[in-house]
Amino acid sequence: MHVSIQIPIYQYDNFVKAINPFSRAADILKHADYHREIKNGRFERTMKLSCTPDELKMLRQLATQHCPEVAPFFWQAFPKARAS
Repeated sequence: MHVSIQIPIYQYDNFVKAINPFSRAADILKHADYHREIKNGRFERTMKLSCTPDELKMLRQLATQHCPEVAPFFWQAFPKARAS
């Protein structure tokens, strides 16, 4: 089972810069896809990534420690991971 997470590009870039580039987390993040959709009449650009519930926990922990502004995106995805 995989969980899908969308992170605004600016926060995604900050998170990538904050973690070890040779870590499993960096590997997961580098496989994210650029995503764009119209919301409220404007384009919203995000990076969309997919991970397992265990990887989600790891990413959430790293985000909480190194890039707190990104952590809420992982927390939002967490209930979806538990429900499945």
